[in-house]
Amino acid sequence: MRPWRIVAAAAAVLVLTGTAFGFSGRSVVHDGVREVAALSPDSDSVSDAAAQAGDRNVLVVGLQADREEVPEPARTDTAVLLHQPAGGGPAVALSLPATLEVARPPCARWDPGTSRYGETVPAESRTPLAAAYDVGGPACTVGVVQQLTGMPVRGFVAFDLAGTPDLVGAVGGIEVCTERPVVDPVLGPIVETAGTVGLDGLAAIRFAAATATADTSPADRVQRQQRVLAAALGDALSAGTLLTPGAAGRAAEGLSDAVVADGVDAGEILTVARGLSGAGTATDAGPRLLPVPVADGPNTRGHLELQRTEARQLFSALREKEPLPGPSGAEDDASAAGPPVVDGPGPDDDVAGCS
Repeated sequence: MRPWRIVAAAAAVLVLTGTAFGFSGRSVVHDGVREVAALSPDSDSVSDAAAQAGDRNVLVVGLQADREEVPEPARTDTAVLLHQPAGGGPAVALSLPATLEVARPPCARWDPGTSRYGETVPAESRTPLAAAYDVGGPACTVGVVQQLTGMPVRGFVAFDLAGTPDLVGAVGGIEVCTERPVVDPVLGPIVETAGTVGLDGLAAIRFAAATATADTSPADRVQRQQRVLAAALGDALSAGTLLTPGAAGRAAEGLSDAVVADGVDAGEILTVARGLSGAGTATDAGPRLLPVPVADGPNTRGHLELQRTEARQLFSALREKEPLPGPSGAEDDASAAGPPVVDGPGPDDDVAGCS
């Protein structure tokens, strides 16, 4: 065999070996997403089922981490229902407050340690949305959202912030972009300048969990949480990780500590995270972010009450693919996104663009 043919044959073997190794690594990472039973899109709580055939609704939940970064029982911090209508129309992300007062139906009790369900817990009225996950985990949370909106949830993703350090550490740290400095009144300065910044595991969980005040809209935290998830998962599925021996396994292990899902794979989780990370920003990237209509302040139980007439009109418009009613339909993305993490921006604030 001529020398050039030997070289070509060797190169072909290397390419095939690398490709096979990459596919194997991708499979390992995908297997790292912990699957749970969450979905019931054919439930009687779904309204106008025929009109919603082909719609893709994915419920994305962020679970709290302890303020001292010590893992504690999961509790809903943020919830967004990402709605993609059939036929490729504009996507909408409905922001659901964790303190939204709901009527929880009977739910099977969830054991987060085993990802299994047990005995049925009786229904409870006038309880916050966050309590649905506490009691019944993914399936109960999905059931509450379907009952509330009448929309079939066909995908579920929960990002547990307590698992962020392991996930970020597994990929060797991440880079995220922030439009403004991130300063938390309890945790202190987290990111002191706008733009792209590198984060290790501890900094990533502080970045994702930071808040300004107790009544701050969760939309900003949704974006930061999804930026962390998108960066880490994007690195986990990158060629560098997939072709490095052992790296895919470490990434999968970190992913299993941070993400549970049903009806979505790692690729769609990455797409959703990237979309939500840009929702409501000045770049107009991602879906339109809309808050579910609620009262201006909490009731005597500390919960936010749904403005039922406005909410009913909004949910119906989404189900029937009609123009969104005002004021939600007229509200721009910037106002829907809520206030930034820091006061401002003032004339001297450091502001950057992120896509």
